[in-house]
Amino acid sequence: MDRDGFVKIVDFGLSKNRFGYDDRTKTKCGTKTYMAPEIYMNIEYGMAVDWWALGIAIYAMLMYELPFDNEDPFELAESILYDELELPEHLSEDVCELINELLEKDPEFRLGSGETGADMVKAHPFFRDMDWKKLENRRVRPPFVPANQGNLESLRQPECRAPALTLPSVEIPSEHQEAFREFDFTPE
Repeated sequence: MDRDGFVKIVDFGLSKNRFGYDDRTKTKCGTKTYMAPEIYMNIEYGMAVDWWALGIAIYAMLMYELPFDNEDPFELAESILYDELELPEHLSEDVCELINELLEKDPEFRLGSGETGADMVKAHPFFRDMDWKKLENRRVRPPFVPANQGNLESLRQPECRAPALTLPSVEIPSEHQEAFREFDFTPE
């Protein structure tokens, strides 16, 4: 998240340069809990795997847990390939539909898998109130803007203006602590 509250995707360590709609690969890499079924099936896949990963990320942000999670790699793969997703009733119909369409096991029918990709996802009813042009031009107010006092910019990459981590201003309720079990924060 940058200093103005805009989220930026920064982990492209496993990305493919100039990978288009018709391109396919069989590379088996990535964070296992975010890998789409077609990767586990060891078949050629395309950009639809990225839409699967977005579905996992949205689920995790809303539920504070991963939809398919097992420490045993075989059980994890089985879960991703065969388990049905169950969403709680308190989620809106639009977000449930969005998650289900992004986590469609068949990549041919997954939201975003068509030639228009991102435009398909942006047209989903969940985003009906989003003005994508204003967002692109940073003319919308993010729902959260970090307090920027005392934040540091990277000395090695001055173009990276992400704020340094600061101590949370409110204590995270104990029932949500488990979601942050693997995270580490050491104030300077």
